[in-house]
Amino acid sequence: MNHLRIILDKSVVYGLNNDEVDSLDRYFLQIIPPILMKELLADLTKAADGDEAVKKLARNSYRIGGNRQLTTDYKYLLQCSLVGSEGPMDGRPVPIGERVVRTTDGKLGVIVETPDEDQMIMRWEKQEFTDEERTQAAEFRKEYSRPLDCRFYVERLREVGIIYKPLQGDALFEFVESVLRERKVQGRLFALIQEEHGFTGEFMWRVFNHWYMAGAPMFETFAPYAFFCLRASFIWVLSSTTPGQNDRKDLEYLYYLPFTELFCSKDGKQERFARYLLRNNDQNFVPAESLKTDLARLAVEWNSLTREEQIKMNAVRGSAPPENDDSLVFQLWKQFRGTINPNMMPVNPSPEFLEAIRKKLRELNAGQTLSPGSVGTKEVARGTKISRKTTERILKMFPQVNEEDLERRE
Repeated sequence: MNHLRIILDKSVVYGLNNDEVDSLDRYFLQIIPPILMKELLADLTKAADGDEAVKKLARNSYRIGGNRQLTTDYKYLLQCSLVGSEGPMDGRPVPIGERVVRTTDGKLGVIVETPDEDQMIMRWEKQEFTDEERTQAAEFRKEYSRPLDCRFYVERLREVGIIYKPLQGDALFEFVESVLRERKVQGRLFALIQEEHGFTGEFMWRVFNHWYMAGAPMFETFAPYAFFCLRASFIWVLSSTTPGQNDRKDLEYLYYLPFTELFCSKDGKQERFARYLLRNNDQNFVPAESLKTDLARLAVEWNSLTREEQIKMNAVRGSAPPENDDSLVFQLWKQFRGTINPNMMPVNPSPEFLEAIRKKLRELNAGQTLSPGSVGTKEVARGTKISRKTTERILKMFPQVNEEDLERRE
């Protein structure tokens, strides 16, 4: 399947109803950054009525339990960048639980397994939460309530003779770009990263020595993803001397922009800065209300079809939405895909076809695990724990499949 890759912030996730989420599943792969999971879990400590908070989180779990991919925490990717191991930064996510294998016939493949996370979402749907999760929710709310410190950034600049006066819009963006490319600033950037992201002094000292021994190159060349995070932090923090309480959470979503094609938020500040940080040629910002409206319309159209009509459309168009130049989803698909890839699932899948899929999964699972840096990958398999609700969602996405076709495990 060739779904459009999108990150939704919490405001958008909470604003979708189940029919709209089903439409999202049909045409998009939802990239879920850890910050979204943390924000959802934090609701356990937010409501005065504990029972209502539990019910709310269970309802919202549906919004992240469908056609999605959980991506690696930005801090790990940032550390990797600082030691010379970059993520793709081309709109592809870096999924957690990724394993590169070589099968017995010599082919390379990737297995993505997230059993812990799948089980967690399944528990949330059943309104079951561990004591550890409740503690994590409280710690998250405490940690992310700390305001970002604009003065720290301003002082670091003053130390090298750069005086910052409050700027907005294009003037701010131009200032940040010029500062980050100043030779005299490069060595100071390590302190900013350590302070902002909480890395140990020992780790940062090793990184600094590596940078120095490499000839003190420009940071953009030395660690591209770390440089991206610095740009995001600079423009976010310097844009206001009185950051709001939620600034830290909202900023963190921007750190994941290199690993998606589309980003959608209701927050005006996120939108302004995301449009600046996204690449012009292969990324886009999606207005939240426009997306919701179009997903709702698509859901009505889909649900009005008979099962036979759904099977035919699914088989012919795959993950491509119906042709409609007034449709936002179709416009995005035309911009980022444009070529129809018919569904690989036959209209009437035979037992032999389904067994062939299971055989391929068994081959991949039995393969020899290789280094994550292996190239030439040809086949991808996703291992997902299947619950009753997951089964229902698969049947919605693939009307040609019957429940007995699925090997369901509770």
